[in-house]
Amino acid sequence: MYRGLDPKSIYSLASVVCYYGQHYHCFAYSHEHDRWIMYDDKTVKVIGSWSDVLSTCKKGHLQPQLLLYEKQR
Repeated sequence: MYRGLDPKSIYSLASVVCYYGQHYHCFAYSHEHDRWIMYDDKTVKVIGSWSDVLSTCKKGHLQPQLLLYEKQR
């Protein structure tokens, strides 16, 4: 894969940046609240589970553009 990465390391999805109609949304997982949170130009909103994120993206025609992962401890 990439040089220097430990193949035994486990990564989990931490954030997704989505786009639709000249507008971006960011979904980020909050370990503190154990929920996904949506950020856009004007609002911060607790979304809930990953399936809730998928439903929100589907309803809003949001297309993932960037996936950010974090290494598990």
